[in-house]
Amino acid sequence: MGEKYSYPNTSLRNIGKENFLSKKDPLQNLDSEDELLWEEDTLDSIPFDSVPIPVVDADSDSSPREVYKSGRPLNEKPGQLPIYFVKFYGNGKKSQSQLVKVTRTFSGGDPIAFLFRELQLGPNSEEKENGVLNALPKRLKFQPNYRIDGGILHLSLSRDIELGASPEIIKDRLDQITYSIVGNYGIKGIKLYVEEKRIMSLGGEGLPLPEILAKEPRKTLIF
Repeated sequence: MGEKYSYPNTSLRNIGKENFLSKKDPLQNLDSEDELLWEEDTLDSIPFDSVPIPVVDADSDSSPREVYKSGRPLNEKPGQLPIYFVKFYGNGKKSQSQLVKVTRTFSGGDPIAFLFRELQLGPNSEEKENGVLNALPKRLKFQPNYRIDGGILHLSLSRDIELGASPEIIKDRLDQITYSIVGNYGIKGIKLYVEEKRIMSLGGEGLPLPEILAKEPRKTLIF
């Protein structure tokens, strides 16, 4: 049997920041901690062990040679959907990010396309005034003909997901996507592709990826 993959236990907080972050990157201009009265959700109430994430053999068809196969988009009713952005606390190398949960009104149709549009648009003006930022680049694109098999979303993104970012920022980007999608519409995890090809790492330093992206327990703020 293969092993269940997960992110390394060591912190990614300051890895490679000076090498990867552009001088024009707005994420370098980090605000100090404020006194916003946001509710803190520590995720203690979520039974992560009850969410079945497949264990994949190393010799299975999930090798880096696996090619993306398209499927049919979802068609869902209107509702309120969570979107996750980030907020930084501290300054310079001592800065740390937390996820921030906001809500957007979904008018119906394809919720995955809607979520990505909202992630690309980023925080609204009120959220920005309170220090909420977007780790995802606006030019990031996704393959709209995604596929869902057994609760696993097969998702192909453009290479922008890894460009101009340290391992820390890449992790924030993946968490923004994962937290915004997983848990909705029966989706239990995400199998990630870049330009329709299976990848096992991201970024110049080769941040290793889990076989299936799931919600890694971390504190979030609710706006």
